[in-house]
Order: sequence, then structure tokens, then C-alpha cells
Amino acid sequence: TSGYIMDVATLTEKPDFEYRTMQFPDTWDGNWAARNKLNSSSAALSKEQGGSISYGRFAHTFAELVPSGAYYKDHPEYFSLRDGTRISGDEGQLCLSNPDVIKIATQTVLRWMDENPNADIWSVSQNDNVNYCQCDKCTAIANEEGSQAGPILRFVNAIANEAAKKNPKILIDTLAYVYSQDPPKITKPAPNVRIRLCVFDCVYHPYDGCEANAPFMKKLSGWGSICNGVYIWQYTTVFSDYLLPLPEI
Repeated sequence: TSGYIMDVATLTEKPDFEYRTMQFPDTWDGNWAARNKLNSSSAALSKEQGGSISYGRFAHTFAELVPSGAYYKDHPEYFSLRDGTRISGDEGQLCLSNPDVIKIATQTVLRWMDENPNADIWSVSQNDNVNYCQCDKCTAIANEEGSQAGPILRFVNAIANEAAKKNPKILIDTLAYVYSQDPPKITKPAPNVRIRLCVFDCVYHPYDGCEANAPFMKKLSGWGSICNGVYIWQYTTVFSDYLLPLPEI
């Protein structure tokens, strides 16, 4: 109403959030994303609009890092042990304490970086299941760290350190998801590691204004105290009924 028109071409800001996105295709229009301060890897943002952070791989990448089709037959020990059986592929996880697994996964990430040098961040993250490795070594690490995030973070840090040698600007993200939400007691994320903490509690109220979110706030505070950057993966939908209205927050 004042008649003031902002010249967006001269507007420069340092955003509070390193990475901000919404997983709705309608939000990926460059003008819309810039207006709403999103820098999604999926958004069509030009350099003049601020550009975007580009993901090389986004989430649930363990199955890609050490493909079971290439390794399971000769090396079942590379994969998660559950009730005496090694589980491979998308249904399993990796044996994160196995030094060969760390070496192969590291080589995979470095190869990805060569194949896509323009990517800013790579996800080194658990598959979408709860079948984490129960071998003696992985279990000992988890017990020592007080969380299943312990074996994951030691694995991720080893890869992130090698990635940083190749490109100091590269970021590695991993999930704090389902069984790995609690921060470990000992290991801290490497400087170039980002933790993507997944929220499964109340989505109707502010995080710090709802009793149901108290467990999440404790986890967020814990990760925030040891990490250079924490991303939040907020599920603003009802998976049992996608058509049920749920406001975006």
C-alpha cells in the first residue's frame, strides 16, 4: 500500500538455513522458490536468483554405496547380520565396522564426485528399513556410543574425511532416522558432515511448543551441540491418507 517496489535484483541476504526445500513439484519453479527462500536441488533457480545446493545423491544410499549384486555372493559379511543371516540390498544395511565396506563405500563416493563435479552434497545414509547390523563389532560400537547412530557416524566420518581431501567444499549428509535419531555419546560429526534429523512427532504445533515434540527437541539439541549443521526432514503429510488436509508449517 505504500507504493514501495523492491528491486529484487539488488537484494542480497545470508539465509538462516543452509538448505531449504519442499518436496512438492509445484514449489520448484525458480521464481516461486526464490520468492519463498528455497534453494532446493530440484528447483530451477538461476544464478541471479541465488542458485541452489545440488545433491548428487539424496537419501537411503547404502545399497548404492556397496551394491549387493556385485559383492553379496563372495562377501556376504559386507552386509548387515540379523538373526544369523546376512541381509543384502534395499532390505538390509551395511556392516559398518567392516574395513572393506568403508573402503568400497569411500571409493564409490569419490567416483560419484568425479562423475558429477558440480554437486555440492552427497548423502551417505542408511537404507529405508530397520535391519541394522547386529554383528559383534557393530553392536559393541553402538553400545559404546549409546546409539545406533554411532556405527553410522564413524562410517560417514571416514568417508567425509576422504571426500574433503578431494574437495574441501563438499558436504556429506546422513540420516538420523528411526533407529539412529539419538546422537552418539562419543563421536562427533566431521566438519563437512550434515545430520538430517527426521521428525515423527507432532506436526501441528511449533517444535518447542508441544509436549509431544519434547523427545524430538532433546534429539535436536543433542545433535546441534556437536554438529556444524543439522537439517530437519519434516513429514507434513499423513501417510495413511494422502488426501487428508494437513497445513504446511
